[in-house]
Amino acid sequence: FKPCCMKLLVELTAQEWMKPSADIEDSEKLFMDLFKEHDKANTGALDQHEIQQILLNSDQGLTLVQVCSIMSELEEDQDHKVLYEEAVPRIAFMVHACQNYRQKMQEKTERMQTLHKSDGWGMVFGKDRDTLESELKQAFLEYDVDKNDCLTREDIKHAIKKVLDVDKKTLNALLSLAKRTESTLFHYAPIVEEAFRTLKGILELAIIYE
Repeated sequence: FKPCCMKLLVELTAQEWMKPSADIEDSEKLFMDLFKEHDKANTGALDQHEIQQILLNSDQGLTLVQVCSIMSELEEDQDHKVLYEEAVPRIAFMVHACQNYRQKMQEKTERMQTLHKSDGWGMVFGKDRDTLESELKQAFLEYDVDKNDCLTREDIKHAIKKVLDVDKKTLNALLSLAKRTESTLFHYAPIVEEAFRTLKGILELAIIYE
């Protein structure tokens, strides 16, 4: 089973930090009952094929690749049987990891779809491009009492915070868009023009790498 499953094994290994939960305990009981039901001779052992079929036919939504990955983790005895009582905790953990991975991928897909709606732009922080540009421009103008299209770095920061609830790193990314003048002031127009695309890129990376 190992050759066809390495990619998923890597993904599952990354889940090792997960602590036992009620879901895992429920899975342990489920699979223990299923294995015992198939163990007519009450030997405490089943062969690989039997366990594979039980996993595939369970209601846990496992794919063949995921089942193969789980099977690659199970040790056989000298009779080429798997002592399922010993294997159940590991099986339950890996099933839970598969389900957790699938759920996270679904969530990522949905969030990516929000960023890439059919209008070609989507939304960031609940705002479409036109709304974000309009609100940022208005916020900057409120601070730009001299109407010279420039503000201090602190004023730009305060204006952005009026429009967006972002963390320090994201705020710094937006501040880096401002074009510095020969004085201590910064042109804020580049932020208005590029904020949406910049935020969209940041959110995409966050979804991919989280």
